[in-house]
Amino acid sequence: MTAETAPHPPKAIEQLLQEHRQQLQERIKELNCLYSISELASNPDLLLPELLQGIVDRIPPGWQFPESACARLVLEDREFKSANFRQSRWHMAVPVLSSNQKLGFLEVGYSEETPWVGAEPFLEEEKRLLGEIAERIGRLVRRKQTEVQDITERKRFEERIRGLSQQLLRGQEDERRRISRELHDVIGQNLSALKVGLDGQLLVLLEEASEAKQKVVELSRLLGETIEVVRDMAHALRPYTLERLGLVKAVLQFCEDFSKKNGIQVDFFSAGVKDATLNGEVRIALYRLIQEGLINIQKHAAADRASIRLVSSYPHLILRVEDNGRGFDVQKRMEAATQEKRLGLSSMEERVSLLGGVMKMDSQPGQGTRIYIEVPVRKPVAEERHGD
Repeated sequence: MTAETAPHPPKAIEQLLQEHRQQLQERIKELNCLYSISELASNPDLLLPELLQGIVDRIPPGWQFPESACARLVLEDREFKSANFRQSRWHMAVPVLSSNQKLGFLEVGYSEETPWVGAEPFLEEEKRLLGEIAERIGRLVRRKQTEVQDITERKRFEERIRGLSQQLLRGQEDERRRISRELHDVIGQNLSALKVGLDGQLLVLLEEASEAKQKVVELSRLLGETIEVVRDMAHALRPYTLERLGLVKAVLQFCEDFSKKNGIQVDFFSAGVKDATLNGEVRIALYRLIQEGLINIQKHAAADRASIRLVSSYPHLILRVEDNGRGFDVQKRMEAATQEKRLGLSSMEERVSLLGGVMKMDSQPGQGTRIYIEVPVRKPVAEERHGD
């Protein structure tokens, strides 16, 4: 047996095993460090500063002497440090790059001298680990910057769409005003003049019990009904009471008229709502929401009672529309409305969205429907006029 093949003494074997165990423990610490950083980076809810601070906090436990290890990350004008960080002569640093552009550096050090006295304080594996972490930070920063840019672009796009939608609604209201004015000022007045003329002819025919007299009576009645329909259309297109009396009184009158015409009792309650705190767009939008809500009840709910609650809870306005009708499955109704291109509830949701508010529905078959709407209120600055 030669010296090369002679078995190691028991002490030598024990020492060799101890060295391997220590090396294995160091590798496990390094792997745990990388794993914890990867797990942290996979959390989509963390903002970039929270993510970077979390990475820095997870670095010291992965080093050979974690009790005195500390870390610091400097990115442009921002700095992230572990709790025990302090400058010392035992440290190493690597650059943090993103798309070959230097963003800053990542540094690891020991706050006090440890058992390596007289030797290199950092292992080769630790140097590679620090480089790997710096590379990951560069990728994370680049990814987060891209996400921020995407979010910014999406917000700009959404703002653009919202602005165009608001312009469309303004255009619709302007067109309604124009048509309402034509109905009221031209067609309505002409019909009224025609009825006066017919009624005058009726007086001439009073003495004669003739077929012509009966015809004129019938025409006058039909004309009177037509005038009422035209007035209702003009008022629906442009609620004059909203401009003259304000939102609360206009809604109260609309609810009373709706109850009389449709046989549905509507209870209206308001609290704290002042027109002075609402701009024109919010007033007309709330009026239209109530209008559309009651029309939906009349068309689909088979209800005999409804309630409207309009309450100011600054900085929000809360609108509740409820009925005791047959109710429906909300999800199925919305899916059917999308497929059949119905505009009732979708139109209400769109109006609420344009006001920056939220709309919720609660309904079940046989248990009526409850609609909850909350919109932010901002005091009007300079209100635009879109014509009379």
